[in-house]
Amino acid sequence: MIIFSEKNINILYFLLVSLFFSCNDEKFKGYSVNEHGLYYKLHTLGAQEMYPKVGDLLTVLVVFKTDKDSIIHQSAKKIILSSSPYQGSLEDGLLSLSLGDSASFKLFADSFYIKGLNQLLPSYIIAGSYLTVGVKITDIRSLNDDYPLNKNFIDAYEYKDMDELTILANYLTENHIDVQATSSGLYFINENKTNGKMPLNGHGVKINYEGSFLDGQLFDSTTEKNAPFEFVLGVKDQVIPGIEQALYRMHEGEKAKIIVPSFLAFGEKGSSTGIIPPYTPVVYEIELLQVN
Repeated sequence: MIIFSEKNINILYFLLVSLFFSCNDEKFKGYSVNEHGLYYKLHTLGAQEMYPKVGDLLTVLVVFKTDKDSIIHQSAKKIILSSSPYQGSLEDGLLSLSLGDSASFKLFADSFYIKGLNQLLPSYIIAGSYLTVGVKITDIRSLNDDYPLNKNFIDAYEYKDMDELTILANYLTENHIDVQATSSGLYFINENKTNGKMPLNGHGVKINYEGSFLDGQLFDSTTEKNAPFEFVLGVKDQVIPGIEQALYRMHEGEKAKIIVPSFLAFGEKGSSTGIIPPYTPVVYEIELLQVN
């Protein structure tokens, strides 16, 4: 009889996992491909004691990037895991992970948007390209055991931030905005050029701005109030990250329009005033009046 120590068992488990993930594919360096045609790269292993099933409530950390490595969406979110809508979907990937696992997946963009989100491919996504999606599962709950399975509960959690991904993509397409997002996920459109001073971290700036929802409804404006806003760049919680990132790209006297995903705006909680709902992308018109 062969008796395995805990150390030997761990080594054996690692070797088995390595064999399981050994179907390497040359298309994406470091990635393997599974039976669903999904490219994946495993980063960390969890306890390997709990795997999700269709209908479970998952808490996940997720980041979506374009093939140019620009972030288009990131959040910590709760989702109710649905069955796979097509071969090689994100759902296929989630079903293969256990609690605590983290991995990256390569999703065929056309299938993700057309079959997964039931929408046309956005203009800023290249047809035939792949999205890189980083995922970590931090919690798995059975709705049947832990929560009442009712419509109100499902409406409260299911894909609220994925709705944002669809809404933002539609807005960019309908308004013929084809600028590439920055690496952080901000859409920046410079509206005039000057030779003015560019602000740096620690500089004082004076700006005018107008903030609106994607439908054009205004929710804040220093211009209407005739009260420019002054603050110091780099000091926490003075403006949303999207505005601060935009200002680092501007010269004194320039104006810019920015489309800001919720993770660079008011996030999963919305604004403290309650005016901006959770997972809401917004638009700002900014004028950099002065750099000190």
